[in-house]
Amino acid sequence: MNSTKASPDDEGEVILLVGGDQDPQIAYVQRALCWANAILTERANISTPSSASTLKKKAEIAPRVLTLLVGAQSHPAVCWSLSSDSLRVNGELIRPTACFIRYDVFTHLADPRAATEQRAYAWYTTLMGYLEAHPSVRTLNRDFIGRSVNKPEALSRALRYGLTIPDTLITNDLDAVDAHFAGGLSAAEAGDDTETTLLQSERQSESETGTSESETGSSESTGSTSGVILKPVAGGSHCKRLSSVRSEVATLPGTGITASPGILQEELIPPEVRIFAVGSPPRYAVFRVLSPELDYRVDGSPHITYLSGCCSTTAASSYDCSSCSSCSSCSSSSSFS
Repeated sequence: MNSTKASPDDEGEVILLVGGDQDPQIAYVQRALCWANAILTERANISTPSSASTLKKKAEIAPRVLTLLVGAQSHPAVCWSLSSDSLRVNGELIRPTACFIRYDVFTHLADPRAATEQRAYAWYTTLMGYLEAHPSVRTLNRDFIGRSVNKPEALSRALRYGLTIPDTLITNDLDAVDAHFAGGLSAAEAGDDTETTLLQSERQSESETGTSESETGSSESTGSTSGVILKPVAGGSHCKRLSSVRSEVATLPGTGITASPGILQEELIPPEVRIFAVGSPPRYAVFRVLSPELDYRVDGSPHITYLSGCCSTTAASSYDCSSCSSCSSCSSSSSFS
């Protein structure tokens, strides 16, 4: 039986995922795209293609998803010819119409040799160069291509624009941290986080390992802490409670001076709300993320609610998570883990 393969020009939408093979965010996005494609294909009731016309019709409805993953277990072959403006991945000619790309920090975290960091930088530079050279390829935050996002500057800018941020220090002096946050309660000590506790109880009942693991997680979320969290100033690692890692932080003898600065902030009460602006004029997609972990990326199955009723400019600019759990405008929200 002869099968017809569409050429790159006939493929319709092609979404390219680029990142580390151990990056959980890439895996989440890939699963979400496959799930969405399955629904789109089912709704269109498209049979198995047997001709170029039906293949093109299917491609127009359900985008093709390609992955370019690098890491200790992944070694793809890429060839970008500038003279012919062609991009090949593992020998296949592709013309992505959209791309989701993330710098691979996870390989270097597992293998902290200079070579792993250099490799990640080379791959990221190559694919970001392709995106910058092809402005028609849709990608997140295109205006930031070629620019470095500085976390301290971003927090400072948020303040200037009137946004509220947690009490923040950027320092390598732990004595200054103690003096600044002295007497402060952790977010968990300040109130009862009922939603997170219920989520932990639900997972405890589903777990086959008994109660000890779930109880430990609950204690970590609601027990006594300094109320201060630590974030890497340049990114590349997870958010942690300072009390849980302080004994591991090396300091100059007799001082609280560490080798490099970090971002120290007061711990906030979950759930976490993330708002994404899409298009111009912008429409806002609002997600609520609930996890028993301090950093939801550590959690293998965070509970994510898409608040579809809050996608207007007005709703996003005045968004209040406490009211959205029961308001009529969010009655069409959907949840997934």
